[in-house]
Amino acid sequence: MWTLLFNFLGSGAFGGMIGGLCSYFTKRDELRHEQVMKQLDNAQQVVMAQQARLTIEEQGKQAVAGEEAKAFTKSQEAARDQWRWVRPTVMFYLLGVATYFSVNISLLVGGLSGLERVQLFKLYATLIDQIFFLTNLSVSWFFGARGSSYKPKR
Repeated sequence: MWTLLFNFLGSGAFGGMIGGLCSYFTKRDELRHEQVMKQLDNAQQVVMAQQARLTIEEQGKQAVAGEEAKAFTKSQEAARDQWRWVRPTVMFYLLGVATYFSVNISLLVGGLSGLERVQLFKLYATLIDQIFFLTNLSVSWFFGARGSSYKPKR
């Protein structure tokens, strides 16, 4: 039972699902940012229409509100960018762990020549499964997070 679970968790299909999920979170953050930008654009248009009637004091208050809106936009961009560190961190972590274990296991068993042929076939199958898992994960996440070139008019 555990073998089936670990085989599924290491499969390319599961990697694609994880990449799709990460892509969903990236898209969700981008959509939230676009909604905030549209709201800010609408608020700015209202402010510009009212400025013709405002006094100097009122215009000063609106300038402060504009600066607050810019600060809010920058904070939204920072929240959206919080996921950008995940992929490189995971990649370097996995490279380090894989290298560490590979070198130490190879030293313990005497390299590949220390393994029986059946064990080498199992190792080979596992390596192929993991390569497809990681490939599907990274490709689906990359293209899902990239988005399309279509931008709706505001």
